[in-house]
Amino acid sequence: GEFGKLLGLDRCPEVKCLRRKIGEIVDQQKARQFNSELFSHWLDEQHQEDGFYFYIDGHVRVYHGNKATLPKRFVSRQKLCLAGTTEYWVNNEIGMPYLVVTGHLNEKLKIVIKEQIIPLLIAECKNRVSEELLNNDEQLPRFTIVFDREAYEPAFFKWLWDNYRVAVISYRKNVTNQWPSDEFLPQLTNVIGKTVSMKLAEQPVELSGMNMREIRKESDNGHQTSIVTTNHKLGLQHIGGRM
Repeated sequence: GEFGKLLGLDRCPEVKCLRRKIGEIVDQQKARQFNSELFSHWLDEQHQEDGFYFYIDGHVRVYHGNKATLPKRFVSRQKLCLAGTTEYWVNNEIGMPYLVVTGHLNEKLKIVIKEQIIPLLIAECKNRVSEELLNNDEQLPRFTIVFDREAYEPAFFKWLWDNYRVAVISYRKNVTNQWPSDEFLPQLTNVIGKTVSMKLAEQPVELSGMNMREIRKESDNGHQTSIVTTNHKLGLQHIGGRM
């Protein structure tokens, strides 16, 4: 009763009552329906004129119990290998969550994207880009996913485009050459609501039999960061800003 008054209620329900109500919601599969409604609402709020973009990343949830034997994963914030599961979050460009998928064993980011995340995103975005638009424009993606080097594989990028018309933006691995500095030009771009200047350059590249775009950003000390994308509709400065 006393705790309920702090919440502005006559009384506060017991924990067992809350758990029972949560159990009822889960049994009725209302949670999935509620998440779908939120997903659609957030997409409406974050709609971009240049398409839909989803940022995907994995985060380790450390297991502190003793009833299960889980594989160990490297936890960067503690610089240790600890038992736990990996949660793969799908966010917008400012970090607001669309959905989360939990890996139970040693699933890699690429496998989770391929088998779980892509089907969910396609189901939620099925009415966002019509099949007529996709048929009329061979370069138009259904949506674009952004992730780091963990899931880098050009053959995987080609598979996503050929099967689902899903474009990718990711860092390129195993880059050994340097582009001439005079190719880099200052570009103004938007990064989380702020206008910033980047020195960017672009060259076409063929990987796994598919024509892609390589964009590089040159820092003040001359270091070049390489980005590869299968999105041919997005401007150079926008790709640099989104990555």
